[in-house]
Amino acid sequence: MKRRLIMVLALGMLGAGAASARADEGDPDMQGPPTRPAVRSGWTAGIAVGPGELHVIPDDSDKEPADEGPAFSVRLGVAVSQSFLVMGLTEFVEGSSGSNALYGGAIQFYLSERMFVRAGGGLTRYTRGGSSSDPDMPASSKSYLGVGAMGGVGGEWLQLQDLGLTVEMMFMANRPDLPEGAKGTIVNGSIMLGIQWF
Repeated sequence: MKRRLIMVLALGMLGAGAASARADEGDPDMQGPPTRPAVRSGWTAGIAVGPGELHVIPDDSDKEPADEGPAFSVRLGVAVSQSFLVMGLTEFVEGSSGSNALYGGAIQFYLSERMFVRAGGGLTRYTRGGSSSDPDMPASSKSYLGVGAMGGVGGEWLQLQDLGLTVEMMFMANRPDLPEGAKGTIVNGSIMLGIQWF
């Protein structure tokens, strides 16, 4: 189900890109807005989804195998200028045996008309799933709070005046309040396709 969601989103973005490109070339059979640089002002909102990895790096032992799963990012904020956004965000990776999420804020700075960098931080929640050999007995899970930082790069590969379709490579690291003997760092990595409205 999660892979289907990612595929539908990716195909929808590719279709929108092709349609806008044809409109921009003046195709008389194609109706739609031409592509043009985004006008970044006022409120902004965005969402992105794609594949991600969650890594647990204990302080006293070797790194655990990567836990793969879908990654999500949801943002709401203000475009302070054409090249600077301030946003509240939620970003997380949902693995098969746990999840790691950040709830906080970020700034996004455009290095050029299309390319940007994003950095932020906030409260984090790492959830580790339990194990159960009985299929009728759901596995228990425990959550651990902490603080963390995130950052990454991205680009708007298709722009309309009031939105951009993005590709984003994001990373997050945090140190949750794990029990003694299990202290460590949790690291997320993701590559996502998204939409940013202005």
